Amino acid sequence: MSGALGVSILVSIMTHGRTSFLERAGETPTKQLMNEAMTYGTHHAYWFALALCCVAFVTALFIKKKIVSDYKEVQ
Repeated sequence: MSGALGVSILVSIMTHGRTSFLERAGETPTKQLMNEAMTYGTHHAYWFALALCCVAFVTALFIKKKIVSDYKEVQ
């Protein structure tokens, strides 16, 4: 479930980046312009994924493993 959600979020970010690039270009979309727009959108998606990985790494540093003893003490 998370994998599908992650892919759809990254594709949405990529599409939004491509669309914003094309809107700012204001030209008739040519093959070269579409390639540049897709590259721009892909860069946005990769930067988002990198930021998400950095947040996950920092969060993982604060996770502590609880040690449970295998025996019961007799009182």
